[in-house]
Amino acid sequence: VKLRLCSVVGCSGESQIGGPTVAASPPAQPHPVYASSSSDTALTIGWRFGGSNGGAPILGWRVYISTDGDNWPSESSPSASINDVNTQSHTIPCTAYSRSKEMLWIRVAGF
Repeated sequence: VKLRLCSVVGCSGESQIGGPTVAASPPAQPHPVYASSSSDTALTIGWRFGGSNGGAPILGWRVYISTDGDNWPSESSPSASINDVNTQSHTIPCTAYSRSKEMLWIRVAGF
């Protein structure tokens, strides 16, 4: 890719930037996601990440929680955002869900 800028005064020389620009691919999924502890008041989940970052740094994590495995929060509205890539756990308060809820489905994605 080379650039040349022009205005009413004239045009610049071509830039010396060359070669294709490669977009980053999506990062690998954190795996496994697991329950690290639970109590009557909270469930703490953890995950590990040792995969590819897709060519761009991972800045943090988004946690998505579903109560039925079919309906998920939108990508832009995660259940939780963790803005520290080194934090690989999240505590989910039980008060956010019905006491009769026996299962939650959880996904974690890097951003």
